[in-house]
Amino acid sequence: ANNDRKYTTFFVMCCCNFLAMFLDIQSWINDGIASQTAMIIINTALYIVNQFISATATLFMIEMSGEKERNKKKYHYFTLTLLIITVIVILLNIKFGYFFKISPDGVYSRGKYQYFAYAYTIIMMLTIVFISLKHRSDKKLALAVLSFTLIPFAAAIASIFIYGLSITYACILISIVMIY
Repeated sequence: ANNDRKYTTFFVMCCCNFLAMFLDIQSWINDGIASQTAMIIINTALYIVNQFISATATLFMIEMSGEKERNKKKYHYFTLTLLIITVIVILLNIKFGYFFKISPDGVYSRGKYQYFAYAYTIIMMLTIVFISLKHRSDKKLALAVLSFTLIPFAAAIASIFIYGLSITYACILISIVMIY
């Protein structure tokens, strides 16, 4: 039963990853063409799917860790509580434009708190790092997970300040962890 849960979590992560890449392409293709409502739906879905990628990656790492079942439940509650809060804030963005705004012409522009939209992803990546460091019984495994997590993560952080963060960076990060 525990293995089934691991594989289900991994499968959900793969599906979310694909969906995020699809939505990212749609938002680029439709920018300036689609109606305001369509662009809001696409971009809101994109942000929410990004959070689910982060959550499922973290849940997968929790399942793969040698953690006691009681501690796994604590990690699960922490991850899912933050996910619910983040999704609510993203939905509030539609009305208040915290992270992004769509003009009546369908053009995307970033909101005042755009970087906070990725706070959940950053917290979940740090949770993965914490889990990896906590279970250092196999130093090669810990080093591999950390390098696969931290190197693309550092590149994504650098890109925030140079180009602005695209959902694609998060997808690439999760893909590398999944491939490992």
